[in-house]
Amino acid sequence: MVKFCNYCGLEIHAPDTFLCAYCDVPFCIEHRLVEDHECPAANTDEPTLEQTKISIDWMYDCLEVAKYIIKKHHSESADFDSSQFVLFIAKDQDVYGCMNLEDNSFKIGIHYSLSAKTPENTRMMVIVLIHQLLHAIHQDWEEGKIRPEEKRLANQAGYYDSLRNMQVLYLDKMNLCDKQ
Repeated sequence: MVKFCNYCGLEIHAPDTFLCAYCDVPFCIEHRLVEDHECPAANTDEPTLEQTKISIDWMYDCLEVAKYIIKKHHSESADFDSSQFVLFIAKDQDVYGCMNLEDNSFKIGIHYSLSAKTPENTRMMVIVLIHQLLHAIHQDWEEGKIRPEEKRLANQAGYYDSLRNMQVLYLDKMNLCDKQ
């Protein structure tokens, strides 16, 4: 069957027939790309900053829950009221959370997989933040000391399921933080 380029009308034969993935009509080799045939079905505009912005306001609520759990269940609680926290999505990391400490300012990067506000992510976020806060309190503690305390706090606060969900999410291939 003879086909014609939907843009220029040129007669085209296989294998020189290209179907657009957006509008599903045939084009010649010269007009096969979305921008070459001005495809009305494809949104080729760059997304605006507002469209790409991920709302992380809910993560600050999780931070307050994590602080509360530490204050209630951890013997060496810290006064976080004088500290400043900045949470952000860190897309290029292979850990759930990473933290940079500058004076009393804590910058905590959260893995992109936890960026959507779901009930499960909210609970896992609390665990990630407990882990990071433990590092802030005990800067000399290695992972071997942080993890057991994090598990104890998760169990006492009723977040034991979240630890398991995090293990399943990445099948234990991703760490909780960048400290080893």
